[in-house]
Amino acid sequence: MGGKKAPNNNNNNNNNNNNNNSVVFVELKPSEIYFTFSKISDTFSGCSKTLMETLLQLEKRDISSRDIPAVAVVEIDKPTAGGEREEDDEESDDEEEDRRKSSARKKKKKNKMKTEKIFVSMNNRRLWVFKEAEKRGILQTIRVRLQPKEVGERLARKGSRNFRLDRISLEARIVAEKATAVVVDKEEKEEEPPRVE
Repeated sequence: MGGKKAPNNNNNNNNNNNNNNSVVFVELKPSEIYFTFSKISDTFSGCSKTLMETLLQLEKRDISSRDIPAVAVVEIDKPTAGGEREEDDEESDDEEEDRRKSSARKKKKKNKMKTEKIFVSMNNRRLWVFKEAEKRGILQTIRVRLQPKEVGERLARKGSRNFRLDRISLEARIVAEKATAVVVDKEEKEEEPPRVE
C-alpha cells in the first residue's frame, strides 16, 4: 500500500536512542486504513459534535480535512489467510526424530509466514468521517500521523484492551450514544429513619 512519507527533518541519527520523538506524516487513502473496532460512537468525545455534523461541514466546505486533527495510524504486518498452514509430516519409525523435524518445520513456516502491511487507525471516529468523505468525492487522501514502528509491532504482538488483530475491520457501523441521565421517580418514598424504642 502506497503512502508518501513526509520528509523527516530530524537529523539525529543516534541509534542508541529508541525514543525518537520526530513526527512522521503520510498521505493515505482513507479506504485503505483499518478501523480498530467495527462499531463506533456517533459523537466525538471532546466536543460532543456528531460525526454527521462534521461530515456535512466538510461537504459544505465550511471546514477542510486539515482542520480536523490528523488520524494516528500504526503500520503492522497482518498475517494473510492460510499463512500459518502446516504441511503434513512424513511418517517416521523414530517418533522423537519425527517430533524434532516437525517442530523445526513449524518454526521455519512461522518465520516465512505470509503477511501484508496494513495501516490501522487509532482514531476510529475521525477515520469514519474521512472514509465517508472519500466515498462522496470530497477528498481522495488524508494526512495521517504514523506512529513509530515499535508501537505497531508491540500492538500486533501483544494486543491491548483497545487493539486486537481479530477485531480490525475496513468497515465500521455507527452506534448511537445511549442517554446516560437517570430519571428519578418523584413519588419514590423517602427512607424512614429507624425507630428508637
